[in-house]
Order: sequence, then structure tokens, then C-alpha cells
Amino acid sequence: MASKWKAVLIRFVEREVETLDAYCRENHVKRTDLVRSATRLYVANHDLVNGVIRLSDASVDIAPVMDSIGLVIQKVEALEKRLNSSSVENGSENLTISKRIAEAVLIVKRRAKKDITTVDQLREKLKILDPSSTPFLHATDSSGICVLDEVLRELEERGELSREYGGIIRFRK
Repeated sequence: MASKWKAVLIRFVEREVETLDAYCRENHVKRTDLVRSATRLYVANHDLVNGVIRLSDASVDIAPVMDSIGLVIQKVEALEKRLNSSSVENGSENLTISKRIAEAVLIVKRRAKKDITTVDQLREKLKILDPSSTPFLHATDSSGICVLDEVLRELEERGELSREYGGIIRFRK
């Protein structure tokens, strides 16, 4: 049986070439022989479709998996909307509460002997200053964020304070 050879141009990304060369070194194989064998296997094997082995049971229903992925995406989008619009949902009531908490945080900042505190310590001081703001200092189950978080973010944007990992707050003088 006569063989007719035909040249084929194959391009690799640099990482792929490094992986291929490492495999060839470990198994004492030439790169050209390995690529030639892989190409022959791909052409000769009918179970390969676009480089992926076809399922033996083509009747597998993946619709439930796709539906559950769609549900997860919807939940993430709903949570994102809540996070982005939580202050808009509560209207002017939330705005006045935010102002009261912001004023209380600035009072704590002025009274602070050290420029470092934690969010938990700040909550305790705010409860003493304004007991009516206590429900707004902790996150609720529905939104996942609280008014205090929004106020701290606004004060951080204005340069009044900075937050660090672990709930550490640094007041800026």
C-alpha cells in the first residue's frame, strides 16, 4: 500500500509548545512523531468529534443541568440588583437614616483616641450614640448589606476613612 504524504500546517500557542515539549522529553518521543500520531488518531477515529470524544449514550438529557445553571444565573443577577439598588428601594427613609449614621460615625471619628478601630467596635459606639439606629447596623437576610456598609463606603469615597481586610477601619485626619 503506497502512502501519499501531505504537509499540514499546525500552529501552537507558546504554552502548548512548552507542554508538548515537556511530554516529549518525559516519554522520549520526537515532537513531529507525536503530532503525526495525534493527527492520524483524530482522522481515523470516528468517535472523535472536534477533538472531543463523543458520548456513548447520546440520549443523556442535559436539560435539567442547563435549567439549574439558568436558575443560579437568575439568583446572582437578582442579588446584584439588590446590592446596586438597596438604597433606592427604601427611598427617603433610608436617606435620613444614612445621614444620621454618617453623622454618628464622624462623631466617633472626632472622639477616637486612635485612628484604628474595627467595624464591631464602631457598631457598639454607634449603638450608644444613637440607639434607634441599631437595626440598621447589621445586614438583613433579604439584602445582605446594611445601611452602615453603605455609609462606610460613602465615607471611604469621600476620603474620611479607609477599610482594610478583617473589618479594620482607619480614620483619616
